[in-house]
Amino acid sequence: MTLEPGDLVGRRFGPEFVDGLAKLPTGAWSGPVRSAFGFHLVLVSEKRPAEQPALAEVRAIVARDYAVERRESANRELYKRLRAEYRIEIDEEALRAAVTGEPR
Repeated sequence: MTLEPGDLVGRRFGPEFVDGLAKLPTGAWSGPVRSAFGFHLVLVSEKRPAEQPALAEVRAIVARDYAVERRESANRELYKRLRAEYRIEIDEEALRAAVTGEPR
């Protein structure tokens, strides 16, 4: 397996698993280590301190994430303005009939 950042491993297996890995020696099978999926025997082959990537390495990702957030924010505002123009009434009897399949 390739080197993976702890936060990524934590998203996959849970923070308890990452905490367990941090306590293990390198170069030897160890365990069991608990994760969100159960218990595992693991081989930690290498540990490296976290590194801050250079902006050039993440520029495209940051630009994409920023564009997505701006688009989602604009959509939220649009839907908010559209909702303000309408009055919504719910026919409880019709809703109940649709959910239960019973006639009105």
